[in-house]
Amino acid sequence: MRTVNFLGEQRNLISNSNNHLLLQLIDEDVKDSRPQPVSGSVNVFDYNKQALLSLPITIDKTNLVDINFNSNPLNTLGEGVYFFDVTDNGGSHFPNDTFSTFSILEKGAKKSLFSLVTLKDILSVVDSKFKNYSATIAKGDKGDRGEQG
Repeated sequence: MRTVNFLGEQRNLISNSNNHLLLQLIDEDVKDSRPQPVSGSVNVFDYNKQALLSLPITIDKTNLVDINFNSNPLNTLGEGVYFFDVTDNGGSHFPNDTFSTFSILEKGAKKSLFSLVTLKDILSVVDSKFKNYSATIAKGDKGDRGEQG
């Protein structure tokens, strides 16, 4: 099985602050690294999985690929979600059973990118709110007095 692993914190958001995708191509059937970098291509498809463009790339010895969205023709893509795959010079497709996706945010706008939030983060916030709520009820604290009617 061949898969694509996104490297970096902002995995698939493309904007002014993140205009590169760094990918690790994984082939579970091949255990050795390549003896030298090879050429390949990134193939981009629209939401109907119709081919839009193909961009030549270099795949390094450790199967890393750096895709720069400042280069033509990638910088002509509008905002939206796109499917893609990577093909090496031997004709191997990554991923081999489906497509991967990336998103392009509104061009020219500064977007705030959210870091990945885990279930542990959410539960710790809920726990702290519940502890605060429980402590207030246990003491019998009363709220502020409202305005006189």
